[in-house]
Amino acid sequence: MKPLLHALILLALVLPSVPTAAGDTWPSDLYAFDNGLTKTQPIDAKVRLLKERGFAGVGGRPGQVAEWLEALDREGLRLATLYVTLKAEAAYDGLSQDLCAEIRLLKGRGTVIWLNLNRGEGATDDVAVRIIRDAADVARESGLKVALYPHVNCYTERVEDVVRLAEMTARDNVGTSFNLCHFLKTDQESNLEKALRLAAPRLMVVSLNGADTGDTRSMGWDRLIRPLGEGDFDNARLLGLLKEMGFTGPVTLQCYSIKQDDAVHLQESISAWNKIIGPIQSTPAP
Repeated sequence: MKPLLHALILLALVLPSVPTAAGDTWPSDLYAFDNGLTKTQPIDAKVRLLKERGFAGVGGRPGQVAEWLEALDREGLRLATLYVTLKAEAAYDGLSQDLCAEIRLLKGRGTVIWLNLNRGEGATDDVAVRIIRDAADVARESGLKVALYPHVNCYTERVEDVVRLAEMTARDNVGTSFNLCHFLKTDQESNLEKALRLAAPRLMVVSLNGADTGDTRSMGWDRLIRPLGEGDFDNARLLGLLKEMGFTGPVTLQCYSIKQDDAVHLQESISAWNKIIGPIQSTPAP
């Protein structure tokens, strides 16, 4: 047995299971991507910083799930999402044992498996659906859901792609997500409501951040991923539309490429979040 797999099995026996639903009320909490904590080490320090700044938890990725869970449980925070990247290619022959073991560690926690599919040789919808179904079946064993992640230049690139593949997969624990920076990189802001309504029936996760507007498809990440509150993109409108559509899943903060110290940009974003969410939280849904 591989050392990592053996260690994960042992940890699964000792780590507490913390049942937490993905969300059943309008979100007043914000989760940070782990890429917003790159300057802070080790994981214990990352989690303490998140709690100090008022975040509800983190969106992580495979490789350190057990360590994240142990640190998050101590502080009463959640692992909201697990960002998994696989390659859609004709040579696909199943999920790795290590990935399956880490997904099983999440049993009962409500963590959403956030699946992005890179474009490999021989990529087709049939190949993509086979991979998604495998991930969905492993997730179902632990009572979890799989949300497809739209990412520029990937097989799951646009909202339309993740909606199509989710429908083709025909699994009730497979859905969609909305990723603001990648939407702005692949579409026009004028299509925001259309994209949200397309994703809404299966929408499980939303990612947002501060961003500029204009010819966003020609912009770099330094303009499309900024601390919340920076840039002129109207996140209040985005969140208002989500509330109107009945979205109740986790909202995560994208932090890729942000240059400020972790403590600085996370404080800026949570302060902006609280200012935005307050009025929306107090407004009844139609």
